Amino acid sequence: MDGSTAAVIALISGIQLLALTFLQGYVSERKNRKNALIRHDERQEDYARQDVVAKRITDAASIAAQRTARLLADAQAQTIKKTDEVAAAAAVSDEKVQAQLTSMNDLAKKIHILVNSDMTAARTNERDQTQLTLIALKRVQALSVSLGIEITQEEIDAIATAEARIEELNQILADRLAAQAQVDAEESATKQPGV
Repeated sequence: MDGSTAAVIALISGIQLLALTFLQGYVSERKNRKNALIRHDERQEDYARQDVVAKRITDAASIAAQRTARLLADAQAQTIKKTDEVAAAAAVSDEKVQAQLTSMNDLAKKIHILVNSDMTAARTNERDQTQLTLIALKRVQALSVSLGIEITQEEIDAIATAEARIEELNQILADRLAAQAQVDAEESATKQPGV
C-alpha cells in the first residue's frame, strides 16, 4: 500500500467518523425534539387544566352573584315593610357582597393573567429552541454539501418544518402581544379619572 492509498483510506475513515458523529447528533436532536414536543403537549394539557380552574372560579363567582342577587331581591321585598334601620343593614350587606364579588373577579383576572403569561413564556421558549434546532440543521446540511454527502428529503422536510413552526410561533406571540396591549389600554382607560 503506497502513501496516497493510505491517505485516501485515512480521509475516508475521517469522513465516515465525522458523518457518524453528525448522524448521532442529528438522531439525538430528533429525540430531544420529540421529548420537547411531548413536554410541550404536557404543558398544553396543564394550561388547559389551569384554564378550566380559572373558568370554574369565574363560574362560581357568577353563580354566587346570581344567588346573591336573588337573596337581595327577597330581602328588599321584606325590607319595604321594615324600619329604616333594617334598610341601612341591607345596604351594608350589599356593599360587603359587592366587595367580595370584586375581590373574586380580581382574583380570577390575576389567575388568567398568570396562565397567559406562562403560555407566552412557553411559546417563546419553544420558538427559541426551534431556532437553535434550525441553525444546527442548516449547519449539518451545509457541511454535508461541502463533504459531497447527499441531502435527504427528511433533512429538507425537517428544516422546512422548523422554519414553519418558527413563523407560526412568531405569529402567535405577535397576536398575544397585540391582545395584551389592547387589554392594558382598556384597563388603563378605565382607571383614568373622569373617563
